[in-house]
Amino acid sequence: MSLERRGALVRGRGEMFYKADDATGKVTRLRTECSNAECGAGTFMANHFDRHYCGKCGLTYVYQKAQGNDLVRKCCHVNSLSCGGMKTRHGEWILSWPLLLRLRDHLAMFTRSNFTNKKHPQQSDLSNPARLNPQMEVTRILLLLVFISSTFCCTPAHGRARLHKKRPRNSIALPPMAEPPSPSFIRRLPALAPEPTIRGNSGLNSTNSTSAHPPPPPEPIDGSHGWNSTNSTTVLDVRAFGAVGDGVSDDTEALKSAWEAACQGGPGLILLPQGYTFKIQSTIFAGPCRSELTFQPTLVYNKVDGTITPPDGPDEWPQSISRRQWLVFYRVNGMKLQGGGLIDGKGEKWWNLPCKPHKGPNGTTLPGTCDSPVALRFFMSSNLTVREIRIQNSPQFHFRFDNCRNVTIDTICISSPALSPNTDGIHVENTELVGIYNSVISNGDDCVSIGAGSVSINIVNVTCGPSHGISIGSLGKQNTRACVANITVRNAVIKHSDNGVRIKTWQGGSGSVSSVSFDNIRMDTVRNPIIIDQYYCLSKSCQNQTSAVYVSDVSYTGIRGTYDVRTPPIHFGCSDSIPCTNITLSEVELLPAQGDFISDPFCWNAYGATETLTIPPVSCLSEGLPQSILDIGSDKCY
Repeated sequence: MSLERRGALVRGRGEMFYKADDATGKVTRLRTECSNAECGAGTFMANHFDRHYCGKCGLTYVYQKAQGNDLVRKCCHVNSLSCGGMKTRHGEWILSWPLLLRLRDHLAMFTRSNFTNKKHPQQSDLSNPARLNPQMEVTRILLLLVFISSTFCCTPAHGRARLHKKRPRNSIALPPMAEPPSPSFIRRLPALAPEPTIRGNSGLNSTNSTSAHPPPPPEPIDGSHGWNSTNSTTVLDVRAFGAVGDGVSDDTEALKSAWEAACQGGPGLILLPQGYTFKIQSTIFAGPCRSELTFQPTLVYNKVDGTITPPDGPDEWPQSISRRQWLVFYRVNGMKLQGGGLIDGKGEKWWNLPCKPHKGPNGTTLPGTCDSPVALRFFMSSNLTVREIRIQNSPQFHFRFDNCRNVTIDTICISSPALSPNTDGIHVENTELVGIYNSVISNGDDCVSIGAGSVSINIVNVTCGPSHGISIGSLGKQNTRACVANITVRNAVIKHSDNGVRIKTWQGGSGSVSSVSFDNIRMDTVRNPIIIDQYYCLSKSCQNQTSAVYVSDVSYTGIRGTYDVRTPPIHFGCSDSIPCTNITLSEVELLPAQGDFISDPFCWNAYGATETLTIPPVSCLSEGLPQSILDIGSDKCY
C-alpha cells in the first residue's frame, strides 16, 4: 500500500496518532495511553494535546496527519526513561514507505539489546534476529546516518532557541516546562467517541468538529514583574503580586490583584505555579473583563504538586465572609480554568456539622452540612472552559454553574468520600449549552445534577462512582415551575452507586422534562440503574399533591451491566395526575450483581414501549397516551 493511500485512510480525523502495521499495511489509531510508570529504555511519548502514547524510536512508527494525504513520521531523542519526566524533541520528515521499512529493519538490528519496552513488549517484536545481507551492509549504515542526521536537522529551531531566552533583571524564573504524562485517571475512562450534536441547538458541538480538545495555550515566556508576553497573551504569576504559596500565608489579595490586572488589561493568563500551596479566602472574581482570561492553577505542561486551599474548616472561616461559596466567578466571558493542579476544598470539618442528617458507616446516621461553601461557582457567565483540573473534598458542591451559557468541561477529576453529604460533582441550573466530557467523578452525591432551567446538556465519556449517579433534578420543590430539555448522556460508566440515571421531581411542581436520551451506559453494581421518581422527598412528612412536573420523551438505549438486588433495576414511579409519556427502552440488559433472581421492573402511571427485548422484560408500561395529558399540553415548556 502506498504512502498516499495510507494518508487517505485517516482523512478527516484531525490531528491524531496512527501506527502502520508492517504485515497488513493497515493504518490504525493508537489508543494505548502512557501511564505514570516507566515505559522502558528507548521509548518516547507522542503528544496529542493532553493525550500521550508510548512508542519506540524507529520500531513503532507513530504518525500525525500532515497536509494533504501524507503521514508525518515523528522521531525523537530520548532524554529520560520514564513517562513522568520525559522530554522529547520531535523532527518531521516525509519518506517513501520502502525506505521507512529499511530504516526500521536496521534500527531493529542495532537496538535489539538496548531498546526493550517492558511495559509494551508487543511494540518491540525483536524475538527474531535481524537478518543481515553483507552486500547491503554499507547501504544500511548509510541509511542509518541519514536517519540520525535527519533527526538533528528536523528538530524545530524554536525548540532550541527556547533554551536560550534573555531574562530581564528582577524577573521571576519560572520552573522549566516539561511534557507531562497522561493523567492516571484517564486510563479508567471509556474509549473516546465523537461528540454528539445536541438536538435543537447548534452552539455547543458541531458535527464538523474533528477533535474533542482545543489546542493548548501558548507556552509562557519569562518576563519581569509577573508580566510575560506570549504573542498577544499576558502571563501573570501570582508570586509577582505578593503570593507566598506556603499553605499558611493568606494569598487572597495577591490573587485578586493578579485578577484585576488581567481583567483590565489585554488577554491574560493568571498562573499559580507548581510546587506551591496557595491559601485563598472566599472571593468573588468579577467581570466583565476587557478580553478573554485564562485562569491557570499551575503550569499546564508539568506534572503538578501545587494546591489551592480555603481556610481549614468552619472555625477558621472568617465570620464576615459568606459560608455558602468559596471561589466565585461572576459576569465573565471567555474564561478558561485549566491546568493539572489540585483544588482541595478541605471539606472534612464541614460534613459533620449538626444541621443535616446523612448516612454513616454500618447503617448509622450522622449530622451534616448547613451553609457549607460551594467550591467553585460560576454565575451569569458565558463561553467558559474548564479543563484538566483536579478538585477534591469540597464542603458542598464541587462545581456549580448558574445562569451561564456555552460551557465546556473536559478531562477533569472530582473526588470526595462516598459518605460525604451534598458533594455533587457538577451542578448546572438555569444554564444552557453545556458539554461535560472525558471526566472521572466520585463523591457522596450526584456526579452530575441538572437543575431547573437547564437546556442542551451534553454528557459524554464520564466515569461516575461511587456516587448517586447522574440526575435530572430534583425539580418542582415548594410548588415551583421547572423546565429542562435536550439532555444527552452517552458512553458513560456508573459503578457502585445508589442510582444510575435518574429523574427526580417533587409533588406539587409544574413545568416539564422532555427530550432526554440515555445511550450506551454501563452499570456496575448500581441500585436503581434506571429510575424516574416523581414522589421525591427527603423525609416522611411530604403531603400528596396533584400537580407535578410533566416527564415525556425519555429514551434508554444500550443500558447494560449489573444492579444491586436490594431494589428493582427499573423503576418508573410517575405522578397520579400527570403520567410520564413516551418512554422507550432498547437493548437494555441488567442482571443481578449477586444471585440468579432477576427482579421485575416497577411501573406506576408510566406510558411507553420497548423497542427490543429487554432484561428484565419490561411489560408494565402502558401503551399510547392518557386522556389527561391532552389537558396539560399547554404546561409543557418546550
